[in-house]
Order: sequence, then structure tokens, then C-alpha cells
Amino acid sequence: MYVTVHSNVGGWIYRSMVYAQINIGAFMRFVVYNPHQNRFELIKYIEDEKPNVYVIRKGDEEFVRTSDEANARINAACSGTTSETVKQVLGYPDVCENEAFLCDLWKTKSVERDRYSVSLRDLPDVNEWNYIRTQEEADDFMDLFAGFHDATLDKVCYREDWDGTKEATVIFDNSAWFGVAELCFEGVIIMRIQPAGENYTREIMDGVLFANDAGVYWADGCMEKPDDNYQGSFIRALSLKWRKITTSD
Repeated sequence: MYVTVHSNVGGWIYRSMVYAQINIGAFMRFVVYNPHQNRFELIKYIEDEKPNVYVIRKGDEEFVRTSDEANARINAACSGTTSETVKQVLGYPDVCENEAFLCDLWKTKSVERDRYSVSLRDLPDVNEWNYIRTQEEADDFMDLFAGFHDATLDKVCYREDWDGTKEATVIFDNSAWFGVAELCFEGVIIMRIQPAGENYTREIMDGVLFANDAGVYWADGCMEKPDDNYQGSFIRALSLKWRKITTSD
């Protein structure tokens, strides 16, 4: 599972793989990795009726569940430090097997990465896609793609599922300068597609791409900052990845 975190520990915003989920529903906690602090954090899913964790992509096929006996040992070790109890842990094997790590995190909410033997994970498709996480990476793509100048938006496919998936895959053809690129926006927040008018050509004249820890924003116009009231085409999402494809793909 891949998420955007608005940390209730130190106020940081960052993206992370989910290493474990503790408990369920409104009492759910996520074990995530804060790259700014080089620490694992235990983040409440909901706090003051507002999410702290926003799902970019589901996926817990490798997760295992702790036993009732393990949960009891963690609760006994944490007795007196919190009124809440661990009822279930679903996570990667090296997390679920490390009761000292789970107990420390349950008590303190934040632990140094190097203190325990928990492996850092990366996205399974990092060798197939180019992820845009920073403005520098966004600028590099804009340079490659000629700032979307003369590009055409050839295809948009939006997919939404019960597991929280909100994904838009967009095909842009800029063969005059680069070729054809497939952009996949994950965790779509808002999307607006404005077709070309009857007396206009399909080519995009200018484009923008903004990226930071909170998400990404693309638009087919020129602006200084993201604008959700823009009357052209734009997409705001939690994450973006792209790859060059051939017209036969």
C-alpha cells in the first residue's frame, strides 16, 4: 500500500509505503516511514474527523497477521502507557515478527529507522515507470516533453474501485519533440477535461506541472501556481508516474 501522510507526529507531509496497519476502522493506525526524519511513525488514520492518511494505491498481498498471543504480549509490554490496545496487526512479515519494534512504536509513536531490523520498501513498479515526486523531477519531464507544446491529449481512462482506487491514465502525443508518453495520475483529487472548441486545433500551446510532497497538478495552460478554477483541462492527484510508449502500446 502506498499513501500520502499528513503526520500528526511532527506536521510533516510525505509519501510512504505502509509497513503495517494496526486495528481497524476509526481506530486504525498506519506504520509508515518518514524520509524527512529517517524515522518510522505510527499515524492515526482519522483525527478530529479528518484523515491523516490518504491512499494512493492499495496492495497488501505480502502482509501477514499477528497472532492473538503476540497482540497480548505487546499490550502487556505497553501497559500503563496508553489507554488503547492492539487488537490486530496486519503488515510485512519482518514488521509483524518484531514485537519490540511494534511495542516501542505503539508507546512512542516514532522510532529511529536504524534502531530495528525493518527493511525499507519501494514501489514494485519503479523499474517500469518514472515517478515524479519533486518539482525538480517535474521540471526534468517538462524539459523532455517540450512543456507539452504541440502535444495532443489522445486518450483519458479513469478508473475508480471500491478499494479506494482513483486513477487516471492519460496518453499525450508529442511526436514533434519527444514521442508518446503515458501519464498515470494516482489518487485523483479533481479532474477536468476541456475538449478543443469547434474552431480550434487539438494542439496544446503551453502546459504546467507542479509537484511536491502533498501531490501533483497538471494543466494545459500557463499559470504561476495550481488553480482548481482553471477553465481548461487539469488534473490534481496525490501521485504521478510516466513512461514513454510506442503508438502500438
